[in-house]
Amino acid sequence: MSAKRFEPAPSEPGPSRRRFGSLTVTGRSRKPGVYAREAIAPICQIELTTSDKAATLTVEGQMDISCGDRFIACLREARDSEPSELVVDLRGVTFIDSTGLALLLKADGLARQNQFELHVVRSGAKIVQAVLEATGVEKFLPLVDELPAPPG
Repeated sequence: MSAKRFEPAPSEPGPSRRRFGSLTVTGRSRKPGVYAREAIAPICQIELTTSDKAATLTVEGQMDISCGDRFIACLREARDSEPSELVVDLRGVTFIDSTGLALLLKADGLARQNQFELHVVRSGAKIVQAVLEATGVEKFLPLVDELPAPPG
C-alpha cells in the first residue's frame, strides 16, 4: 500500500506551488503588513545588571515564549556572578503566560539551589497580577512591591 501526499493544485500556472506551513500574504500589495512585522519583532526586553553582591534582571513587555531563551541566558549569567541576592523586576511587564510563570519558577529554583536570596518585584499590570493570583504562583515566589535596597 502506498501513501500519497495531497497537494492542492496550483492556482497560477508556473513553479509557484504553495508549501504546507508557508506564510501566504493576502491583499493587494502582496507585502507583509504591520501585523506581520509586529509578530516578528521582539516583544520582550531583558536587561541584566550586576554588582558585587546583587544581580537585577529587568523585564519589560510581554513575558512569554518570546523571551524564554534570553531570560535563561541572563539567569545563568547572574548565577555565574555569584550574587548574594537576585532581583527580578517585573514592573515593566504588561502580560505573562505559562512560559513566563515557568521562567519565574526557574529563577526561584536557581536561587534555592545556589543559596542566594530572590526578590520578584510585582508588575502594576492587572492582568499580570490576576495570572499570578489565579495560578497560585504568588504563594511560592517572594513577591515585593518595590525594589529592595542594595545589600551593604
